[in-house]
Amino acid sequence: MSAVDTALRVLDWALTGFGPPPIGDLRDAEQLKKPSGLLRHLLGAFAASNAARLGLRDLPPTQDHQVTLSGAILAAALGALHTPALARRLLAAVSPAPNPWDWITHHGLLARSLPFVADADADLLDDFLSVSPLTAVVHHPAQGRRGEAFACAHDWLNQSADRNWLQRTLARPSQHPTVLHWRQELLERLRLTGEAEQTFVLNVYETAMIHHRPEYLEQIRHARDVLTTTQVKEETLRIALRVAAWWGPLTALEHSHPHELRARRQLGYAYREGISLHRLAQRLSWNLS
Repeated sequence: MSAVDTALRVLDWALTGFGPPPIGDLRDAEQLKKPSGLLRHLLGAFAASNAARLGLRDLPPTQDHQVTLSGAILAAALGALHTPALARRLLAAVSPAPNPWDWITHHGLLARSLPFVADADADLLDDFLSVSPLTAVVHHPAQGRRGEAFACAHDWLNQSADRNWLQRTLARPSQHPTVLHWRQELLERLRLTGEAEQTFVLNVYETAMIHHRPEYLEQIRHARDVLTTTQVKEETLRIALRVAAWWGPLTALEHSHPHELRARRQLGYAYREGISLHRLAQRLSWNLS
């Protein structure tokens, strides 16, 4: 089996498969620079399928913005998770994604693979996140790449057709403290950027309340119980603190723009539970940074 075969198997898995990505080898990896028509076709099909799954519209046609070969290299690296050193070496050849179709291709491959990458080698996760800008934005950036992730998010927001996807994704609940920390930081930085970004931040919280209210209320209730209990495990406390911190940008907006929050009828009133949790954590003098 060659590196091209591995890339083909991983792309096929990403389109139709279940479980972890298939294992392959990286022989004749230089052939990834001269892919067959089949590999090119599968890359384009995967990009289009992933864009449809994410609900992205009004993107330029793939023939106008050709999906580059970096997606094939990334796919081959995902098939080599059992050999992290080789996967890392191959990732070094992945060029920065130059257009939205590459961003979508990279994210589609990595988003499905995140749990398996972390299980294979925790340090390898940063290498993969470094070559997938969208995954870094909605999950968390690699170490030392937060500025790049924020710039990517800002660029993505300037494409109005794609705002809804980012809005929906950032509104989904998470129990991962690193993800919560990054999303809170991202929303806070956007809040401080300008009026359009403030509106987007409000949209994220409104979407959270429309589509995920029960999950958030349960998360808030559990975090409040943790913060008011004297003996809890360190990891449990860490998650509760991150849950409370996630509501910080909305707490600040309620203080600075109360009329805008009241005008959002679909925001409802349940969001006040999150703001109450954030203020409780502040009163208890927890460090939410």
